[in-house]
Amino acid sequence: MKKILVISAHADDETFGMGGTLAKFSKSSKDYKLYWLILSKIWSPKWNDYALKSRKKAIEKISNALNFTAVEHWDYKDNLMDTYSLNEMQEKMIIYFDKIKPSIIFTPSPWDFNFEHQIAFDLVEMSSKPFYSRYIEKIISYEIPSSTDSAFKTIKNFPLNYYVNIEDELSKKIELINYYDTEYHEFPHPRSKEYVRALSIVRGAECGFKHAEGFCLVRKFVK
Repeated sequence: MKKILVISAHADDETFGMGGTLAKFSKSSKDYKLYWLILSKIWSPKWNDYALKSRKKAIEKISNALNFTAVEHWDYKDNLMDTYSLNEMQEKMIIYFDKIKPSIIFTPSPWDFNFEHQIAFDLVEMSSKPFYSRYIEKIISYEIPSSTDSAFKTIKNFPLNYYVNIEDELSKKIELINYYDTEYHEFPHPRSKEYVRALSIVRGAECGFKHAEGFCLVRKFVK
C-alpha cells in the first residue's frame, strides 16, 4: 500500500489544485493511504469569526469526503510564513516525513505567484534528501488556480509533464470546492467553478481525456 502525502500551504490549495486526483485516490483505499499536511492557519483579526469557523468546517468535510487517514495542521499564520525560521520548519517537516514515511508527496510549486506556496516547495526540497528519506519515491508539484496562473510566465512557467484523468471525478472536485465558501468566487475569477472546469478541459485536451489535472513530476526514484 502506498502512502500519499498532500501538502497545502493553505487549506484549499489541495482541493482547487488537485481535488479530482485526490477523489480518485480516495476510491482506492486498498491501494493508497492519504495524509494531509496543512502548513498555515487563518487567524484573527485578519479573518473574521465566520471565516475562521467556515475554514474549520471545510477542513473537516474535505478530510471526511476524501478519506484522509490523518490530517496534520500546523500553527504558522498564513501570509506570515516568511517571518518564521526555515530551519525550524524544516526540522518539523523532517520529523513528520519520518513519522509517516510517504511514498509519494504532492506539493505546491516553486513557479507559483504565492510566496507561501514557494516556501512549501522549498521545505519539501530541504526535507527530502534521498540519503535520509529513501522511502520517498515521487515528489510531484500541483498547479493552483489564481496562483500558478498569476505568475509571470516568462520566468515562472509551470512545466507540465504529468496528467491525471478526472473525467469521473470532476463533479466531486467542484462539490468539494464549494466547502471553501470564503475562497470561492464568481467567474472569471480563477477560483470559480467555470474556471476549474475550463482548466480541466484544457489539461484533458493536452493528454487525450475530456477532463484532467496537470502536474510536474519533480523527482522519481525506481527501486
